Amino acid sequence: MELHRANPSGVTITVHYQDDDGNSIPGLTDTSVSGKSGDDYTIPNPSVDGYTYEKTTVPLIGKLLISQSAIVTYKKNN
Repeated sequence: MELHRANPSGVTITVHYQDDDGNSIPGLTDTSVSGKSGDDYTIPNPSVDGYTYEKTTVPLIGKLLISQSAIVTYKKNN
């Protein structure tokens, strides 16, 4: 009989903020969300003057399963 143990290593989502042209957004610094596999996570999408939240490459809320990068995209207001 073979026993398998859960992987105790942490999972990290690295969060990058950009505009719809792929440029960094002034005042926003890349961040990360970490925890154990299976933990709940929430990706921050703060309000930014002059921009409107548009989309992310992963859901804003979910369960940590694998380490990955997330891009949070904002559209510049006219």
